[in-house]
Amino acid sequence: MTTKPTITIDLMTAQASGLRRGEGDADDFIEIDENDEDLDVIELLRLRLDIDDEISDVTIASSLAAIAAKGDNRARWLAAFSSPLGKWLAGRGTDLNTALNTVLLLAPRALS
Repeated sequence: MTTKPTITIDLMTAQASGLRRGEGDADDFIEIDENDEDLDVIELLRLRLDIDDEISDVTIASSLAAIAAKGDNRARWLAAFSSPLGKWLAGRGTDLNTALNTVLLLAPRALS
């Protein structure tokens, strides 16, 4: 039996780094409602970016890991852009800026 990769998100940490619940819209925030709290990052990305099964959980997880390994924002952006997930989003014809900002806000931060 194959288990899917799981990356969980600590909402308290995420809120401190730019995620928040409710209170209007802003481009640099993602609203998380109560139903999203039990989702891991991969499921949340699939939901938020309407990602279907054309891209695997392993590909998404490896893209997030590559982003998480970078310490500064510019390096994280470049990692997201050049990742398999970023390339797939670009090829899909989506609003790449918004999609990559969503990925960056949900990707874990490098441990110091």
